Amino acid sequence: MGYNPEFKINPDQLELIEDALRSEMGRLTKPCPEKWNEKNPEQESAKKIRELLGHLHNQKRWYNPKETVPLG
Repeated sequence: MGYNPEFKINPDQLELIEDALRSEMGRLTKPCPEKWNEKNPEQESAKKIRELLGHLHNQKRWYNPKETVPLG
């Protein structure tokens, strides 16, 4: 049995997920001077969260009006 390739969530739910991921990434990347020169698991987790946020961003369908819109 395979996994479900499509999830049905609304924009508000997606925003909540992204906010939670950003909050967790902020917690993981909080400056800690005694560990600056060490590689730690928090950095790896933060990297995975950044990649996930990038994937979510790239899958969004952005609004493109069919008619030209005057700018400026």
